[in-house]
Amino acid sequence: MSTFLKEKVDDKKIKEDLIRGITEEIRDAIYSDRIVIIREDFDLLEKILERICEYKNDNNRQKYLDLYENKVSEVLRKLYENKNIEYILIGLNYLNSVYEKCNKLNECISNKIYLNIFDKVSKELFEGVARLVEEKREDFYLVMSLELNLYNNLDFEYQYGRIVCKNNSYVVSFSSRIYYEIKRNNKQEYSRKELYDIKKRMYEHLETLIKYTRKEENTKNKIEIMYRGLSIYTKTLIDNMELDVFSNVFLDKLKNFYSNYDRLSDEYYITIMIYLYYLIEVEYLVTAEEKEKLSNLLKKYNEIISNYLNYYCRINWDNNTINKINNILETWEKMPKEGAKSILMDYAIDQFMLFYSLKKFYLEEEFTKSIKELVNGKEISIYKRILSGELIEKYNSFKKLFYDDDYIEEEIELLKETILKIYKENELKKVDDAKKNPINYEEISEKIKEITLNSYEEKLNIFEKKDTLKYDIKSIKRKLIIDIYYDILKDFIKEGCISEQIRDRIEFDLICIFISLLYNNVSKVEIEENRNLVNFLNEINNLDFEVDTIIGNINTYRKEDIKSFNELKRGKNILRNNYINNALLAIDGKKIYLELKKVDVLIEDIDFEIEKNMVNKNKDGLYIYKINDIEILYSEEEFKKYLIHNKKKIILDIDIDYSIENAIVGCGLFELN
Repeated sequence: MSTFLKEKVDDKKIKEDLIRGITEEIRDAIYSDRIVIIREDFDLLEKILERICEYKNDNNRQKYLDLYENKVSEVLRKLYENKNIEYILIGLNYLNSVYEKCNKLNECISNKIYLNIFDKVSKELFEGVARLVEEKREDFYLVMSLELNLYNNLDFEYQYGRIVCKNNSYVVSFSSRIYYEIKRNNKQEYSRKELYDIKKRMYEHLETLIKYTRKEENTKNKIEIMYRGLSIYTKTLIDNMELDVFSNVFLDKLKNFYSNYDRLSDEYYITIMIYLYYLIEVEYLVTAEEKEKLSNLLKKYNEIISNYLNYYCRINWDNNTINKINNILETWEKMPKEGAKSILMDYAIDQFMLFYSLKKFYLEEEFTKSIKELVNGKEISIYKRILSGELIEKYNSFKKLFYDDDYIEEEIELLKETILKIYKENELKKVDDAKKNPINYEEISEKIKEITLNSYEEKLNIFEKKDTLKYDIKSIKRKLIIDIYYDILKDFIKEGCISEQIRDRIEFDLICIFISLLYNNVSKVEIEENRNLVNFLNEINNLDFEVDTIIGNINTYRKEDIKSFNELKRGKNILRNNYINNALLAIDGKKIYLELKKVDVLIEDIDFEIEKNMVNKNKDGLYIYKINDIEILYSEEEFKKYLIHNKKKIILDIDIDYSIENAIVGCGLFELN
């Protein structure tokens, strides 16, 4: 022991050899069944740890702690694997003692010491605890004591906005892992009464830890992890149909909720209820028998549950609460053993939260406040589900399950009105927020100009001037006006590329211009049902000219003609657009000169006076503006604010130089009548 009294760097090897020597002696003692030596050596290891924890240099302390934990974990695993129950108890006592002493030391020092021995031995430890239960020993209190000491020795960090444990991370599944080890043993020696008491005891112990811990200062993170552990164990009881235990520890306690000032959080209770809803109403991987059992249980406790939800639950659906519940439930999705499936948990969470609020709040103001964060960005999809009747059916099932009640029409009308109100408020708020960070429209205009010119420079190379030809060059000017929405322009700033909507519209207009310029210099074939491509290909063969460019598009043709058409297109310059479906040209580009000389781009507000006259009003003089066939009502002031911000015009002034030989330069398929 004197070796560890002083913190020296030059005796590092001596200290390492001493720890290795003690742990190797323990390993030998386990094999030779010398329990006295094992106890003495663990006492010695405990004292060594005390000395290491007193070191002032954090780096030295951590180096020795890492070595210590690794070597001690090796022999602890051997202890917990042993069938001798006394060995398991030595290991439990040792873990309890070192974690407890470390926690007491942390009360006096600023650089806290966080052990991680538990994570390294948890698998074997839980197996050992199951054997302890099998032996019907009275020492199970050591297991509960260890859980307390582990929670008191947690270090935390944030990952992706969620609090996680940096050490002892398996403590959140402490009771759940013990449950599964006991179940895996499945010994006949276990009596139903004894197992019931242990399952209940594990829940109530963690429940008690939460209640006492929240009375202490600066324990927010620890309590959140404790609730996570309690939620996981509650889920374990539900998943394994331990409905007697679950009823006793969870549902029965809702009876006296109003008088229980030391009760657990609403977030916890709602999390478990959402999980029950998910299993019964949403997840198809749950068997019909399991759904029936859970549904019958809720029916049995219907009055208690509905009273809690109606009168005593005070949960608020703010972002923090929603994120906490999501963080727990997102890992509870049931998955098939093979293959993949759609994620249904998010759907269940959103639906429960919305339905709970709709049932609880009768006044529009309270209901709006309750669901505002919840439905943000989903208003239109929710409204469509109401109109289709699907959401109404789901809501009725929800009310029957938790309230033994049917929906009333007033609730649905409240939901519809509130969803549209929130949508309109959010849209008008976006206008105000956007004014604080205005878009640089000049920058976007220049980028659209640059991308348009660059993209067509390569495509029009085949039409460049040839030294062998004489040209009668003509010029035309065209103005293209594209209606566009603000969000598309905002995304342009983020991603730096033209959206499909802008690109396709520019492409469509330019190709239409090219086709109109070539119209009088191509042999025309009339579009004829079922014979479009065959007539087109025959005409090309009759004309006997070289095809190097295909312009336009056609959507109606015989399948047997597509192979010949694909052969024609192979290796050719293609100018096409999906919106062009009634014009197709095959031409000899060498006989044509075509060049985009100039593209000027300007982004302007729409003319509100023109736009408003295209929108109907209701009898109260409100503008009826349709979004995805859903009618939103605006006053003139609101409508002007919304429309001028959200709707813009992209104006392209285009100059094109061109020259075409005074001859047939290709073949065109058109609607001629």
